[in-house]
Amino acid sequence: MDKQNLLISVESMLDIHPLENFNILFSNLKDNHLDSDKYTGRKPFSRRSLLRALILKNLKSVSPLSELKNTLNDNPSAALRCGFDITKPMPTVERFSAFLRDADNKNL
Repeated sequence: MDKQNLLISVESMLDIHPLENFNILFSNLKDNHLDSDKYTGRKPFSRRSLLRALILKNLKSVSPLSELKNTLNDNPSAALRCGFDITKPMPTVERFSAFLRDADNKNL
């Protein structure tokens, strides 16, 4: 008896790798210039990671920044895909707001 080929994979049906598309998107993102600045004061979060988290926010239709913070806290794999260290606290809403306020649109 002939073996039947699957038209779709089991992984796509079960969504085993739900954030793989974000990994592909982030690997093609030209954002190396964001972390080149020197900062004084408390250690900042990676600006690349903040940008990636905001992209995730917009693609997942997460409305307020507080919900983005909750999403990153509740979903460590999303935080890792964005480039955050999950053993440390996630950025606060104020950090995201400051990034949006201070980022030059032409750099984004």
